Amino acid sequence: MLATNESRTLPARPEALEALHEMLDRFWSAVESARGGPVSPNPRHGLAIAAAEVAANIIRYAQADSFEFSLTLHGNTVEARFIDAGVPFLGVADGHLDPELLAEGGMGLALAKRGLDSFGYQRLANQTNCWTLVLLLPVPT
Repeated sequence: MLATNESRTLPARPEALEALHEMLDRFWSAVESARGGPVSPNPRHGLAIAAAEVAANIIRYAQADSFEFSLTLHGNTVEARFIDAGVPFLGVADGHLDPELLAEGGMGLALAKRGLDSFGYQRLANQTNCWTLVLLLPVPT
């Protein structure tokens, strides 16, 4: 059952981070309403940290004018997705950490992955970047 879905195109500028957090707040309110109760702070914070990190990386490195940010809830699965038409991501998003990248400040994506159940990147055929963040919520009691 789809409880909520929100999508918005944001400018690839620092002020987009505030709009992203406002979207997350609205989304979690809708999720809690659909589930009939509060969601623990841990998944909320995990998704907020990961989403902010991905957005910040798009803003800093993708050379995109904007990005689409969407949030969906299907049953107990939350998915956040970022799509931008910037340059391809050339790092490693699969969980293997290169010590050289970490020495240069590459901890952000490693931190982003910690609070999620799934984290992925792919360059799509239409030459866009797609970041997918997945969080599995406990079944409401």
